[in-house]
Order: sequence, then C-alpha cells, then structure tokens
Amino acid sequence: MTAKIINKGSTFYLEIWKASMLDSSYNLTDFDLHGEVYFDKNFGSIALDPEGQKVAFVAEKKRPKSQPFFKPGAYFILQSAFS
Repeated sequence: MTAKIINKGSTFYLEIWKASMLDSSYNLTDFDLHGEVYFDKNFGSIALDPEGQKVAFVAEKKRPKSQPFFKPGAYFILQSAFS
C-alpha cells in the first residue's frame, strides 16, 4: 500500500494505492485543516502506517481568516457622528 499527494492548481489530493490500483482519493483542500501541502524534494514527505489507517505529511499551518480593520457599516456610524 502506498500514498501519494497530487497538486492540481490550488487543490491537493491524497491518493491511497493498493496493488497498483487506486483505492481511495481525498481532497485535502476540502477538509480545511491546514495550508499548502509540501511535496517537494526538500520538505515534502509522506508516510503511511503499516495497517494503512493513518497517514502523515508536511503542510503549512492553517492561517486565521483575515478580517477588515473597519467593520461593515462603521463608515456610516462615523459619518453620522460628524454630521
């Protein structure tokens, strides 16, 4: 049993192969658990446990979603305060 990570644009897939046949495929981007997955020669690595139940790979930490400095509607509140 082997595992592979496939990059298609900004979407990452985890593929599990058994006896040269694709057993399962998971869209890692849909899980929204981490940032980009590393699969290059320097940092990329993937490991599958002997039972085929767990997989480990290297990915960036999930970044919190940015929020605007001014909340929606704040402009109207400020404008009416100075009118």
